[in-house]
Amino acid sequence: GNREFCTVNVTVLDNEDPKIDSCPTDKTWYTESDCKVAVTWTDATFTDNQDSATSPVGVAGPSGGNSGDRYTVGTFPINYRATDLNDNFVDCNFTMTVEDNTKPTFGTCGVDGDDTKIHQCGGLLGSEVGEQVSWACAATDNCHTESLDSVVD
Repeated sequence: GNREFCTVNVTVLDNEDPKIDSCPTDKTWYTESDCKVAVTWTDATFTDNQDSATSPVGVAGPSGGNSGDRYTVGTFPINYRATDLNDNFVDCNFTMTVEDNTKPTFGTCGVDGDDTKIHQCGGLLGSEVGEQVSWACAATDNCHTESLDSVVD
């Protein structure tokens, strides 16, 4: 018999961004004795409607933004971006904050150059009423000592 043919061209488009399965949350870390700390997190994970496995294309962040890097005091934004085969993308952003919560420590301080007049940066010993005294104190800190102030009442 009689036949007729029709040709149809179909173009399938993927306009759907990958999905974030897991993205670390913001976290605060505290410095160790060397004013740094190893900051760790679990890598972000993604899936896509078309790809069987999509991995992050790029990771931006300080020192390469790698989990386990040692950071100093500061705030560090970390970014993962997953891009599928059709250039659709999604970002996972979080912040790692490093703080110094270790108080400085004071050493023994000499008064007027006389070791018999010693105080522990908290009260003078061996000073007379009306006597003028001068002293030198030193402070140490795991990160740095911004300033050393003294107050006399």
